[in-house]
Amino acid sequence: MKKIRRVVVLLAVIAMMCPSMAQAKTFRKWRDVLLSRGTVNVYVETVANDTGDAKVSEEKETDIVKKMFQGRITPKFKVVSSKADADIVFQGDVKEYVWMEKAPITAIYGAGALVVDLATRGNKNYARKLIKYRICTPEKDKEILKGVTLVTLKQAGMPEEESYAMMRLRGGKMLSKDIFRKGKRKTLRP
Repeated sequence: MKKIRRVVVLLAVIAMMCPSMAQAKTFRKWRDVLLSRGTVNVYVETVANDTGDAKVSEEKETDIVKKMFQGRITPKFKVVSSKADADIVFQGDVKEYVWMEKAPITAIYGAGALVVDLATRGNKNYARKLIKYRICTPEKDKEILKGVTLVTLKQAGMPEEESYAMMRLRGGKMLSKDIFRKGKRKTLRP
């Protein structure tokens, strides 16, 4: 009996020392991911560019998403290079990218706000990006979380060329906010 216990303990120690030998965590809901106490391995698929605009860089968009996960403190995420080593998989598409020389009229309620918007829109440039995302399990592709993030920016003197980098950074912040706050709203309320 003591030999069996020793073998079991030895196998448990080896599994902890070699994470690749241990089984991946199974998550059914986004709440389970957010409440995880250990490190969550995430595989980030290349973020697709469905905009038709060649200046939207799939590589840079993917790097922003990886940095978003790596920057989390609780739970701790580790970006892995293989889907087989992942606990969850992030899939994303940039569906729309628009840059305008003059900002469109915003949906505003009230005459005073509308007058201010009309008076100030002439000197502001406008950019909009729509990101569709999905987080799923690696083995059965079971959906854990999905959503859409809309990012807009109005700024005077924002050239079109510089808008791509500005929107990438802003998009990463908004995506993080959408993903991690959505989960908290759904999970922390009774």
